Amino acid sequence: MAVNEEGDRGTEQRELADAVDKDFWEGSNWELLGKAASITIPTLVVMALLVGIFAAKFYNSGANTFLEMPKGPDDTAKLYQRAPE
Repeated sequence: MAVNEEGDRGTEQRELADAVDKDFWEGSNWELLGKAASITIPTLVVMALLVGIFAAKFYNSGANTFLEMPKGPDDTAKLYQRAPE
């Protein structure tokens, strides 16, 4: 680095300092990404709730055979068949 008559190290050091201080992720060009990221988690939560409600509603739709688990060590499992509609 060259030092001029005034003792200033020149623009090279200032440019280097500016490059170090400048954050890659900072600036208006990343605003859209930030806004999208801020709504991602709530959107995923709502989608998970909707999928859960759908799964709970249609879990046994169309099933005609059901299994009843044994209630104790001496009991056996039982199968129940529903008549087709």
